[in-house]
Amino acid sequence: MLCLNQFLLRRCVSKHQQD
Repeated sequence: MLCLNQFLLRRCVSKHQQD
């Protein structure tokens, strides 16, 4: 899953960071 959209980008990073 690539984070191309800003909206998804935030969610994508959130999943990776799991903060």
